[in-house]
Amino acid sequence: MRMVFITNPWASAMIRGEQIAARLLNAVVYQHTSIASENVRKDDICIFVKSFPGRGWPELIKKVKVKKCYLDIVDSIVALENARGKDDIDLGIIALGKLSHEYISKYLNRDDIILIPEHHCNFEDVVRDASRDVLKVGFCGYQENFHLDPVVVGRALADIGVKFIYNINPEDRNVCCRFYGSIDINLSFRCQISPDMASLKNPLKLANAGSFGVPTVAYPEPNYVAEWDGCFAKVENLEQVVRAVGILKDSKAAYENLSGLAYEKSKEYHIKKILPLYEELLV
Repeated sequence: MRMVFITNPWASAMIRGEQIAARLLNAVVYQHTSIASENVRKDDICIFVKSFPGRGWPELIKKVKVKKCYLDIVDSIVALENARGKDDIDLGIIALGKLSHEYISKYLNRDDIILIPEHHCNFEDVVRDASRDVLKVGFCGYQENFHLDPVVVGRALADIGVKFIYNINPEDRNVCCRFYGSIDINLSFRCQISPDMASLKNPLKLANAGSFGVPTVAYPEPNYVAEWDGCFAKVENLEQVVRAVGILKDSKAAYENLSGLAYEKSKEYHIKKILPLYEELLV
């Protein structure tokens, strides 16, 4: 029996497809549904990662009678909407976070949604040098997910002696690891997001940074609060960002406390903890 990941062109394909498949004993990845339809077998377990009808997943499920199919919603409202009303298909549903699990369960009126959190990027367990001065604040992610002006943020933090690093290339794991390993405080600020979309997001940025022992200052997204409440510094505007960063910069005790909380919490998202959840689908 194989686990077959049918993915997409986005970062979720790399994280929830390629990285998982590479660490399972018998798994393959197909990015295109047409290729998958020619290669899947009757005893395969298929996981469609953030797949839309336009990418062919309902047709493939009907065409090829595999053992079981799952749709990993990830953060896609379109995928979720098209999972509704598929009573003629034996389709399992996967959620990537606690809040997402609750929202999808209610939206689809199902009690069998499977929760598989998204693993962080730090497979090698690299940890920030605790003796290093707190001098760098960073954001790693897509530009549209940072709802402050990075130039203004950079100037405000420079006034308190801190450099702001803005990285908009989050799709290479090694690049992400080098980035998180180089900063002292992680900054996440996404406030302009619809309630439905917010319910499908997850705290991956907090887990990524926390795995290096790097604390996060962040706008309190609902999914952050649902899973990481008490393990990050909540801020709602630029003034609060600067104040929180200043406290972590100037107080060793405050930094060590938040860093320790984030590091311990991140252990729940290590890939070693996530792989068994996929293996359970093969039973």
